[in-house]
Amino acid sequence: PRRALPPVTAVASSPTHSAAPPRAALAAMMKMYFHWGTREMILFKTWDTTNEGSYWLAIFLVFFTGILIEYFHQWRDRLQKRISRSSNRNNNSELESPLNESALRPSIHPLAARLIRSGLYIVQFAASYILMLLVMTYNAGIFFAVILGAGVGHFLFRSGESGTGTTMACHPD
Repeated sequence: PRRALPPVTAVASSPTHSAAPPRAALAAMMKMYFHWGTREMILFKTWDTTNEGSYWLAIFLVFFTGILIEYFHQWRDRLQKRISRSSNRNNNSELESPLNESALRPSIHPLAARLIRSGLYIVQFAASYILMLLVMTYNAGIFFAVILGAGVGHFLFRSGESGTGTTMACHPD
């Protein structure tokens, strides 16, 4: 024997119930527009800026992360150049003199170099996406910390290089 289901009642049409969430729930929801303010939940429930000090600490950490991403990018580029020089040196080893300084410098094993480059790429990629998610808090202070951190990092580590391509913040090349 089948049990009959109770009849469905329309809660939204009842004068005592509203389909909209209560005002307190709306205030706790994430703002989907740019705003200023020191009270912000950043990525995790435990990273909640409850006062100005914790907010400015978060701004500094976000700014520093932008700088760090550019440092990792520059480090990967330098490693790639070193690997290229090492492979060129190995290809031309019979032409080099044993007294040549570059011939005495130890080379990087290709597998170790690939593992290091991949590890740096993973760290840079993850940090880039974290910065993208931080921008998506729509907090103007955090937004400017991301932009300025990436700009300062580029100035410190990459602006003097020739031929550097531009990359998107959420996808390092």
